Amino acid sequence: MAKRGHKTIEHPADMGVAGWGSTLEEAFEEVALAVFELAADGLVGRIGTGSIEIEVHATDLVDLLIEYLNRLITESDIHRLTFTGINVESIGKVREGWELKAAVHGLPMDENIDMLENEVKAATYYGAKVENGDDGWYAQCVVDL
Repeated sequence: MAKRGHKTIEHPADMGVAGWGSTLEEAFEEVALAVFELAADGLVGRIGTGSIEIEVHATDLVDLLIEYLNRLITESDIHRLTFTGINVESIGKVREGWELKAAVHGLPMDENIDMLENEVKAATYYGAKVENGDDGWYAQCVVDL
């Protein structure tokens, strides 16, 4: 497996997304980039003009993954941004479970309407997993289109 990256996974009704990296933070960044590449192919990696900070809490890492992706999808809709860059600043254990802090930036949807391809509605628990292996961290789930 490459040091860091992401991909989509064919699914009969929706689409799977996966990300991997040498750290848990990298894997979470990559799986989110896969989500936003589904939404707007060709925009990921461009410098965004709008940015927001997010913080997510969950009881375990799979819950954290789903909460994180759904929060990004919601924030994208609220702020009308297609996220093009994601920096997961930290993921760590807290007394109640897990906490994630991230900064994301994106481009206005209205200015890039011709690049929008799919409406990603939600991340689901179907096939969701977060694993630490010999090659690093891997995270995946299916998203509802």
